[in-house]
Amino acid sequence: MNSVWDLFSSVNFYVTIISLATPIFFASMAALISKKAGVVNISIEGTMLVSALVGAIFSSLFNSAIMGIIFATIAGVLMGLIFALATIKLKTNEILG
Repeated sequence: MNSVWDLFSSVNFYVTIISLATPIFFASMAALISKKAGVVNISIEGTMLVSALVGAIFSSLFNSAIMGIIFATIAGVLMGLIFALATIKLKTNEILG
């Protein structure tokens, strides 16, 4: 029982919880914004994963975290544009998109 108390009283425990919950929080905020706009966007997680992969690759290629963030942002925008083009212009179903 003492080890459980030590776990919950540790600062590292709460830092880990916050760092693991941050991407989930951002995804839920993106889903909330798209739902308020009247669009069902189920590709939020995929967009985040592609952006993270592109960011890691370009950050490694250029040895710069800033370049990784820039290319990850560009990848996220392109994924959003593909989704928007498919659903708005081509009139595809948002769920099947």
